Amino acid sequence: ATSFVQLRHSLEDRIATLLPEPQSTLLSGLLLGDANFSDEWKARFLATGTSHIVAASGFNVSVVVLVLFSGLTYFGLRRQRAFWVLATAIVGYVALSGFSPAVVRAGVMGGLVLLAKKLGRKTTMRNVVLLAVAVMLTLEPRLLLYDVGFQLSVVSTVALIWIGPAFAERLKWIPTTFDLRE
Repeated sequence: ATSFVQLRHSLEDRIATLLPEPQSTLLSGLLLGDANFSDEWKARFLATGTSHIVAASGFNVSVVVLVLFSGLTYFGLRRQRAFWVLATAIVGYVALSGFSPAVVRAGVMGGLVLLAKKLGRKTTMRNVVLLAVAVMLTLEPRLLLYDVGFQLSVVSTVALIWIGPAFAERLKWIPTTFDLRE
């Protein structure tokens, strides 16, 4: 864990040398989560309802997996071998981001999806999120009662999976150009 903390600090320092404030803190927040903004910037994010974008989450895990998978397959690594690289990358990213409940849940979900694909099994995101929550609660039952981050992460993921399709059906009139509908 210490080496991940050192790597995290090293990445944050490198970003800080490449970009001025507040851009460096924003990039660190987007990549690693838990950005340390000034009180002024925190108030701006709260006022606009955008503070969630600088928290490491399932989106970050998805981006890591998709970018890495695209790069690996582009350079000729077969899907079966890419599995181990991707699984290691997920574990590494979860550790690098500080094991926040949202990232752990997303990492478990990503790992389950990868495993299902490796085994040639079809799965649904409903089953994946339920299994991920079951795994996490088996390892740490107190998450359910005492960790609001975990609770919000699960509720938002469940809402996206169960309620999202109903909204998508009603928003078909929005063009797909530039992913506007998404």
